[in-house]
Order: sequence, then C-alpha cells, then structure tokens
Amino acid sequence: APIAVVAEPSCAEDGAHLGLRSRTIAAGPSGETRLDLVDALRALGARRSPPDAVVVAVTARRILDTVQTVLEEPVVRRACMLDAVVAAVGAPRFSTRIATGAPLLGDDERVAMGIADCVAVAHSERLTPDSRAGVLAGIAEAAPHTPILVPALAPVTADRILGLDAWVGLHRYSRFEGPATPQAVTLRAHVPLGPRAVDEWSDVLRDELGSDLWRLQGRVVLRGERRAIDCIGMRSFANGSSGRDHGGAPISTVTIVGRDLPADRIVSAFRSTVTD
Repeated sequence: APIAVVAEPSCAEDGAHLGLRSRTIAAGPSGETRLDLVDALRALGARRSPPDAVVVAVTARRILDTVQTVLEEPVVRRACMLDAVVAAVGAPRFSTRIATGAPLLGDDERVAMGIADCVAVAHSERLTPDSRAGVLAGIAEAAPHTPILVPALAPVTADRILGLDAWVGLHRYSRFEGPATPQAVTLRAHVPLGPRAVDEWSDVLRDELGSDLWRLQGRVVLRGERRAIDCIGMRSFANGSSGRDHGGAPISTVTIVGRDLPADRIVSAFRSTVTD
C-alpha cells in the first residue's frame, strides 16, 4: 500500500512527498493549529490515487501542535485517522550525550517520549554494542513501559506501528516519579459508567488541566451501551467515538499523561462516573 511522507525540513532523509513550512494559527490557549499540515493532508486526499497511509515527521518541539491538529482540525479528521505517535531518536546523538555527561533528553524530547506509543531508535548500527546498549538503557529509563523499536536489530514493519489499537489499545503507562519526567495517571473501572457523569468528568479535564494535559487515551463503557467509546485527547481537546462491542465486559481504562497533574482531583472526578 502506498505511504506518503509529510515532513519538516531535515526530518526525512529520503525527501518528503510534501514539505511543512511552519504555518500556524492560534488554537486557543493550549497550542496552535498547523495550517501547513492541514494543507498538505488536504492535497494528498485530493489526489486521484490518495495514499493509504501518511507518515508525518516533525521535530520534538512541534509534536504537541502536530498531534492536536490531527485530532482537532475538521479538515484533517475527514481525511485521516491518527494511528500512532512514534518518537524517533538518533542513536549516535544520544550516545554522544551519554559520553559527555549531557542530559539525555531536552524538555521537548521528554514531552515527545511521554506521549509516544513507541520509541524508534535510528542508526544504532553505527555504534559499538556497548554504546548501543547504553543508549537503549537510557531510553528505557527515560520512557518506562514504552516499547522500543530498533530496526538494526529487528525489522520494523508497518503493522507494528499502524492501526487504531496503537493509540487506544493497551495502556503502558504507570505513575512516573521525579520532577523532570512526565506524570501519568491510569484509571480503571469494572462497572459501566454514567454517561452524564463521564461528560462532566471530561469537562473537568479540559477546563482544569488545559495545556498541562499532554495526552489522553482510553476506552470507556457506558451504562446501556453495547459498544465502548474510544477516547482520544490532546491538551484541551478530547473526543469520543463508538468503538468495538465490549462483549459484556464492562471494563473502562483511561490513561492521562501530562505535567503536574492533580492526581487526587482526577481520581475523585472519575470516581463520580462510577457512583453516578
């Protein structure tokens, strides 16, 4: 199946089908809408033979705006569905940081790691086995529970990073510790949730967390509904769509990743969806 590449300068070694030139507009207090991405995806969709999949490559500092645009912008949502967020790192650069004692991750890179479904390590074949092992250990410490893909060691096929379940499937996050790392809160319920209470809880997340909400992913089961609701969010935007039949297993799981999250408030608000 044809795959198109849309990339910022320097983010695609083999050249992108379409380039991004950082044209944006404000999208409320929490970020910017990437008009360049909207235009690129609209152009791809208008082709006589549009691609089956699109890979968007951006620098770490633009990851939040890029994902938010894909989720929130109506033109983009009609053209494509977000399958997965992949954080790509260059092994030689990380090896140099380790060797010189420099911080392994900058602030933007830490955010990208925090919201990624997986981390792809590029050019690790250029390192010695010991250096590569050090890089992988550093990444594993910086992004706990996030799968690490190393093409030099094992081929990476599209089915490993594409597909809706990459975004709303298994939850790999636990509570991160330390002031410099992202924080994550995972919520689970084993009984159907009250629909109105879920709406109110979503409003709490949007209104109180704002830009501190980096990512929300999950699947909730509402009372009286046979199909679960897939929940996808970034910053102040959250959306739900009908998912698969939950087969009578009323298990809801939602993970929230962000900065300085008020965990007690989030848990308390979520508990009201169970007792409503």
